Amino acid sequence: MKNYYLFAVAALLAWYDAAGQKLPVNHFTVHDGLVQQQVLGLFQDSRGYIWAGTKSGISKFNGATFENYFLEEGVPATNIFAFDEDKAGRLWAASGAGLLVFDGQTWEYFPRLLRKNQPVACLDDGSVLTIDADGKILLFKRGKYEFVVEGQPEIKDVSMSGFLPQPTLEGTLFFSDHNAWRYSEGQFHLAHQFDGTPYGVNYAGRLSFLEKRDSLTNVYGADVRDTVLKNVPLRATRQLMTKSGDVYLGDWKQLVRISKDEANETLLSGVMVNALLEDRDGHIWIGTENGIFQYFPHGFFYYGNEELPLPWGILQDEEYRYWSPNYNHGLYAFEMGGPAEKVPIELTDDEGGAIPTESMYFSPSQDRDGHLYFAFSHGVIRYRDGVFDHYIKPADYLLQEKESSAILGTYYDTVGQCLLAGATNGRLLLKKEEGPVKLIQADSGAHARKFVVSICRSPDGYYWWGSSAGLARMHIQTGEIDLYEKRAPQRGAISLSIAADSVLWVGSKEGLMYYNAATDSLIAFRPDIFQVRVVDITFTPNGLMLIAEQNEIKVVDWAHYKATGQLRIKNYNYRYGFFGLESGQSSCYLDRENRYWVPAGNGAYFIDVDAISFDQPPA
Repeated sequence: MKNYYLFAVAALLAWYDAAGQKLPVNHFTVHDGLVQQQVLGLFQDSRGYIWAGTKSGISKFNGATFENYFLEEGVPATNIFAFDEDKAGRLWAASGAGLLVFDGQTWEYFPRLLRKNQPVACLDDGSVLTIDADGKILLFKRGKYEFVVEGQPEIKDVSMSGFLPQPTLEGTLFFSDHNAWRYSEGQFHLAHQFDGTPYGVNYAGRLSFLEKRDSLTNVYGADVRDTVLKNVPLRATRQLMTKSGDVYLGDWKQLVRISKDEANETLLSGVMVNALLEDRDGHIWIGTENGIFQYFPHGFFYYGNEELPLPWGILQDEEYRYWSPNYNHGLYAFEMGGPAEKVPIELTDDEGGAIPTESMYFSPSQDRDGHLYFAFSHGVIRYRDGVFDHYIKPADYLLQEKESSAILGTYYDTVGQCLLAGATNGRLLLKKEEGPVKLIQADSGAHARKFVVSICRSPDGYYWWGSSAGLARMHIQTGEIDLYEKRAPQRGAISLSIAADSVLWVGSKEGLMYYNAATDSLIAFRPDIFQVRVVDITFTPNGLMLIAEQNEIKVVDWAHYKATGQLRIKNYNYRYGFFGLESGQSSCYLDRENRYWVPAGNGAYFIDVDAISFDQPPA
């Protein structure tokens, strides 16, 4: 086992370092508080806790931390492989050395040699079904074990017990040899005969089980009929059919997902899968020889820092290639699902000296002709027809010698066909294709010593720009400038966005605001919910409002709110499939395939907006 463990760790490291997008997966080990690394069984109780049985103890996970039970609490240091909950809310656990029951305070242990890797089933009458070391069915009731198949010699060497009785099952299922048996009220009835060997029962809102036949694994549904739901050339040892109809198959070296459209996808490799569980939120828990993996099928996939070091923006060009400016690491590009590669940029000054291009910043933009614009430490870089050029230079906008030459973000005005860029001291730069740079300044110190980090154009003919200090507006035709720093109920204007109804939305240091044209004022929106720094606001064509906070993404069903006045919100955070830290200012991006991208300090994260469903429970 020692050699296999080393192999598993090496394979996992290879998986984590593989090029291309990564899965939204949490990995819990002893370093996170797990009682022991080799996880044999998983269970979610009626209170929502996740229980893990290992080779030397039991762990209970509350969503953030583990509570562990050892010998000192009455838990034997032996294989603990299955759980169930009785009608009184007590937790039962099956180990190789006997049954255990937990009343919420203490464990009670009933020694008996039991068969390994077999579930335990609690019945309505308070008794418990399990299987002894010789493969015989045991009934545990009032503190005693007794056989329940005496006089029925055809039921021998039971390979797997069922779960809690369900109305469609009419009892608990047992598999023996090539047969499936139903057990109900002390009686056994033959339910089905198989050509192969049935095993691997699982229940996740629907019962499913496996049948081994030659080199194929067949997955059946709860009706125990001949209809094969899946034929897979994989000798799986563990399976799970989710409520959505996806099937997860695991063996000694991998975990494979088969979606409803029959597409196969290897999720984990180099791990021995011992247990599978779908929790109430639709997350998949995988118990392995190397700890627990929590997979979020509807979470944010990502490119990690090993490929995109400190990404501060994402942009997709007309050829569907992605570009990512990275702070202090330069520009990277990649195809969807493929590895990211650094793009060389060579710029020189008037004397022929090299201009550093490593320090790149937020909010890349694209014009109507497909040219790309990137903010960096010395102005703006343009990418046109395969060539990079220094589009806006420090000499175009610096007023004092000691001022910073960095540009933190860009915005392309498709109506006016010009590029806008944000500089220090609240300055807005405007440049048409071949014309000079026009310098726009808020003249009352609204952005003094602050960089402009957010820019947009409203349909009524204004440019808006903001910083961590305040918000300014300029009428495009007249040049008249208004300042909103002292008229705003919250500090700063980190992000700006225009909704479908033409209303301006502002992400501040303290939450959300919107502009009321009738009163010419900014109004805080639901400060009871939105209270922290909002770094980006994105409205989608299918009626969602995506709000990026520093370490969390909030999805608002905006169409529902506009129609009913009721606010429905779904949170994505480290407990619900988003692991990003310090999301980039005004840099979230909706691509051509309706994927929503969030650059963060630890990678670039994305999710399919069309797959976001409010029918799935929030975190």
